[in-house]
Amino acid sequence: MRLDVSSCWAWTTQADGSTRLLKLFEGSPNADTAMLYKRATVHEIPHKPLFECRLAVRDFCQGDDDDALHVKFGLVGLVNTHGLSDPGNPIDFTESLLFHLTGAELRVTGECLDGLRETVGRTGSNRVSHGRFARYKIDCSDQSDVKFYIDNEDGRGYQRVFLATTFDASEFTRPLWPIVWMHRNPDETVADVGVDWMMAKSEPP
Repeated sequence: MRLDVSSCWAWTTQADGSTRLLKLFEGSPNADTAMLYKRATVHEIPHKPLFECRLAVRDFCQGDDDDALHVKFGLVGLVNTHGLSDPGNPIDFTESLLFHLTGAELRVTGECLDGLRETVGRTGSNRVSHGRFARYKIDCSDQSDVKFYIDNEDGRGYQRVFLATTFDASEFTRPLWPIVWMHRNPDETVADVGVDWMMAKSEPP
């Protein structure tokens, strides 16, 4: 099932063909945060969720801080299962499986937090090209060894990344949301994130 991207908080959303354009505006030196989510869709880690999205960072203008922009997307734990009781903080990153793009070169890492441990996977060659779409997948069919994949749409299809890292989500306890999250530290950095589609599915109970 594909998820539409109509549920949003702190985003400016514009139609762009089949793509929704999600913009974090310049105009303030203060930190900014925005996120995109599907409120009605939750997944339990024992049901082996699968997350996929097609995403690009566009019109990226780096400010003085090379670490100002952070874009995270994947599955994150819900604070509660009844929706947004607190619109300012509906999620909890202490249980999460995420891709993380950061820096002027848009370095890519994989992250797994289970409330006690933080596991980060990185390789020196993982970069995302500005303005180009890529597809991303997080496969939780083996909760003790979650796998991350990237398809740069260069004809090779999905390639597994962070092979040297074991992402163990077997201790997760919270229901998970598919999400795209964007944060800018106090800086003049601006960026658009284009999300063509985002989907998540899991096995029936």
